[in-house]
This record gives sequence, C-alpha cells and structure tokens, in this order.
Amino acid sequence: MDTWSGNERAVRAFTRRGFREEGRRRAAMLVEGERSDRVLLGMLREERANVGRAKGASAGVRGGASAG
Repeated sequence: MDTWSGNERAVRAFTRRGFREEGRRRAAMLVEGERSDRVLLGMLREERANVGRAKGASAGVRGGASAG
C-alpha cells in the first residue's frame, strides 16, 4: 500500500498495525501544487501472523501480504 509523505496520520496508523516502510519514491506525487514523496508500506505474511498473536485476533490486520 502507499500514501503520500504529508499524510503522517496514515503512516503512523499503518506502522502501529505492523506495516513497515519498504520504500520511498521521492517527489513522485503532486499534492496541492507541491511535490511530495510516495511512501510504500508493506507486511510479510510471517509479520502478519505475529501481529495477530501479539494484539489479539480482533486487532490483527486482515487480508494477504502487502498490497501493491
């Protein structure tokens, strides 16, 4: 999955759920007339399984591996 670097709330929310920053495309997005980075986030299946155990089944991330 991805978001723009100015969306700090989304980046924090995804990282709290176990996603990790996997990449950054510098100046890849035009937001309100200014260039911003595109932040790429992902999670491996193994990491997803650990999130479910650590936080309980209802707090785990649903779905497969990282979206792209």
